[in-house]
Amino acid sequence: MDGPRGAPAEAPHFEHAITLARIGGAVVVVLVAPFLPNLGPGFVGLLAGSLVVAAIVLHVLSTRVRDAGGSVRLSWAAFAFDTLVVFFAILLLTPDPMWPIVPLMAVLLVITTTFRLGTAGAIGSTLLASVGVLAIAAWRDRALGLEAPTAYLAFDLIMYGLTAVIVTSMLREVGVLRRERLALIVRASDADALRASERERAALLEHERQARTAAELAVTRLDAVQRISDIVLRHASADELLPETLRTLAHIVGARAAAILTRDGGGLVARAVFGMEHAPRAPIPLRGDAQRALASDDPTAVRDDSLVPLDALATSYVVARLLVRIGRRAHASLLYLGYDRVQDLTADDRALFGGIGERLATALDRADRLAAEWGARVAAETAAGRAQLLSDAADAILGERDTTTRLARMARLVAPKLADDCTIDLLRPDGTLERVAVASASAEREADLWTVARRYPDASGRGPLRQVLGARAPLLIEHAGPDELAGLARGPEHLRLLIDRDVRSWAGVPIVRDGAVLGALQLIDVGSRSLTPDDVATAQAVALRAASAVDRDGVTMG
Repeated sequence: MDGPRGAPAEAPHFEHAITLARIGGAVVVVLVAPFLPNLGPGFVGLLAGSLVVAAIVLHVLSTRVRDAGGSVRLSWAAFAFDTLVVFFAILLLTPDPMWPIVPLMAVLLVITTTFRLGTAGAIGSTLLASVGVLAIAAWRDRALGLEAPTAYLAFDLIMYGLTAVIVTSMLREVGVLRRERLALIVRASDADALRASERERAALLEHERQARTAAELAVTRLDAVQRISDIVLRHASADELLPETLRTLAHIVGARAAAILTRDGGGLVARAVFGMEHAPRAPIPLRGDAQRALASDDPTAVRDDSLVPLDALATSYVVARLLVRIGRRAHASLLYLGYDRVQDLTADDRALFGGIGERLATALDRADRLAAEWGARVAAETAAGRAQLLSDAADAILGERDTTTRLARMARLVAPKLADDCTIDLLRPDGTLERVAVASASAEREADLWTVARRYPDASGRGPLRQVLGARAPLLIEHAGPDELAGLARGPEHLRLLIDRDVRSWAGVPIVRDGAVLGALQLIDVGSRSLTPDDVATAQAVALRAASAVDRDGVTMG
């Protein structure tokens, strides 16, 4: 069924209205019958009962319609029944053709049929109504002698036709409006579907981008961890492992500098650095975010100035704890990364640093174990070397004729076996120190030591060396910072030499005989080396032999 015809015929409200109209017609027949003397009770009951039965039957059938074909069949059946009822009612209720009920009932038939069956129903009902009116008029004229006025009949026929045309036009306009409304709904639905499709497509693209980014990050993390693992497997020594690891790691994460910091008492000491001209000489105070990072397994973005002494040029820092287990003890260190930009750690960054930290901690653990084993062997060899050094010092006393030669030989035994540089100064009766022996691993530094002694004779009574002489006890400066170097310097040129030669550690040992101070022996280490208490103890043993060398010649000092 098409739009103008099928829409009203299929509307449940329309069917309900027709059903109520039929029942109302039955009620009207019953109420009007007493005023029509030409109708008997039988005709009244037949007409009213047929209307009620038709209303019920057609209503039940209308509720069972499931498709357009069933709706069309129901409409034709209702049309046939309504035509019979109308003609029968006109025949019964029109003793006079001029009675207005005749055109009213025909017009109602045309309207309802047009609403049900569209144009075909309008034409059919108009023709049937016209033929019925003409037939009844002709019958009445012949059978009853009642003439129907031609003008009245023409008016009825024209009214039927105009009703059909008007209702058909109305339904056509309604159909057009309905189609336009449906088209608008379809277009709106298509637009909504298109927008929904675009949103779904954008969401899928975003999910794809996120998945691709996550995959790329995962590959990057795996590649970074694999590269660190390769370095770990390639090197067994921490001295070889750490510089290459820091350089590779800084390149992977885009850091400007990197360092491994180990805890030393209440501070942090740089074990290895990358991207810095010099590693910090003095321990860095442990405080702020750096202190909290040592107690946490989660990498931390440092936002305070905890590590400014390490790398003052960095804009932000990242630190991750490295937990190295040696035997049953766990030693916490920090992996430091300095950036030129503000660095905020994401979950992926934390996972990356955590994985690298685990690999690096494992490598340090292995390297420290090997270093401990190597250190034990070196300690044994060092002990043997110290014993040999003392034996050679004793031979020097017996093998040389004068004190200066003996002391020069002892100094050369000490440097470079015990320290990078060694000097021996004797105390003269006027209280000045006279340098009698110098030995160094470098001829240039050895010349500098002689030059400083000649240019700056130590008669001030101040400085670490004078403390050694006054206390008659050794003094060790393991980490020589700016203040310590200034105290060791005998003048501006000497201070500049100490800084240029990168002096890191210093020790002074008194040369004492029978309670009298004869002089002092100095040990100096440069570069990465640092003197230890064991070195000082060995130097004390050498100083005893130096006192014997001085005493053997009968030299008496003030």
